[in-house]
Amino acid sequence: MVKETPEEKTNRLEMEKNQEKEESAAKYRELSDEINCLVDGHREKVKIIYVDL
Repeated sequence: MVKETPEEKTNRLEMEKNQEKEESAAKYRELSDEINCLVDGHREKVKIIYVDL
């Protein structure tokens, strides 16, 4: 097994972090329409509850 240098480890961890950010952003873009719909629905419910009080 080849041992990585501290610089290589830092680079690897940075690349993994960037990849996770990209995957997270892609998933958010994929779900953004559904998320926005749910948020809008929640806002309507909150408004109705507030007015009913």
